Amino acid sequence: MPIIGLWYKTFAMNIPTKLALDVLRLQGDAPADEAVARMFEEESPRVVLQQVWALQNNQNLQENSLPTYIKNYLAQVVQPITATTYAYINHNANFFQQNAQPYLGMLGLLSLPYCYAGEYGAQVLYLSDRIQNQIEKRLLETSKFLLDVLSVDAFLPTGKGWVSIAQVRLLHAIIRKRIQALPEWNMQWGVPINQEDMLGTNFAFGWIVARGMEKIGYQVTAYDREALLESWRVIGCGLGVLPTIMPQNAKEAYILDKRIAERHFRASVVGKLLTKALVEYLQPKFPLGLTETYMRFLLGDTIADYIGIAPTDWKRYLLRVQILQTRLQEYLPFSLLPEGNFLDNVRELIQKEGTAFTQQ
Repeated sequence: MPIIGLWYKTFAMNIPTKLALDVLRLQGDAPADEAVARMFEEESPRVVLQQVWALQNNQNLQENSLPTYIKNYLAQVVQPITATTYAYINHNANFFQQNAQPYLGMLGLLSLPYCYAGEYGAQVLYLSDRIQNQIEKRLLETSKFLLDVLSVDAFLPTGKGWVSIAQVRLLHAIIRKRIQALPEWNMQWGVPINQEDMLGTNFAFGWIVARGMEKIGYQVTAYDREALLESWRVIGCGLGVLPTIMPQNAKEAYILDKRIAERHFRASVVGKLLTKALVEYLQPKFPLGLTETYMRFLLGDTIADYIGIAPTDWKRYLLRVQILQTRLQEYLPFSLLPEGNFLDNVRELIQKEGTAFTQQ
């Protein structure tokens, strides 16, 4: 490669500067925020929300009797997808189908505690009160979302990808509105569920999961990572993350994730409280009660220390990790019988327990 090409690849990456990230902390999601503001001004919020939660597939985004301003919001959720991107999405959907158990198993052991390490973002999770008091519902909601957006038909008319994204995005806007109005909220933390935190969360449930799967011995190829990144770019933009700040390749994702972690990951009271509640919930459900051992292995010692994960003797640690590598297939961070088709069991459990969407 010519020298000028190496220079471009090294220095012309799509990585927001520290100043740009500071600005992004003050920016929410204008389309969703405006829709929520109008909903509370002009309509009965509960009635409108029930109509939105009742949407069953992507076709319903055009075929519904919702107010015009909600239809305009829904239209902005759907993102253009090229043929190349569809190829990535299909590959990633197949990757998820083949690895659904370890992928979903990462939710409670890696994705959530990873988010808890970000002090300012954890404030939203703590103040919303749903994480520490409704952990199982939170995990079920996230599992439902993943099943909807990572299925093979997620973005086809019969799929549920765009509908699920639209529902979650609207829910985020409602939480943003409520949390920002609380006297406890400090604007030094930024806007609740701001652009930087949304980007970090996008990493936690996509990019970071793949890294965790590799750490426990699952094979994730370079193409798998690129497909995962591209799929979550589409999902993230649908959720309101600005397209201009989404990483375009694996190198950018690695650097940007690291930059966000360096800015915000630190020991905090709320991070430890959230983690304590999660560990107490998972401990009786996890093989041999080794929740913290597994979390520390996946997160690394530094992040584990930030969120109060108990240290582990290195000899017992190595032994337990070896045991857990053979037991992960039986594990999910919520009650689920292993018999039968795994994803069908997950869907049945979600339908039985319900989610915030069906109970608004």
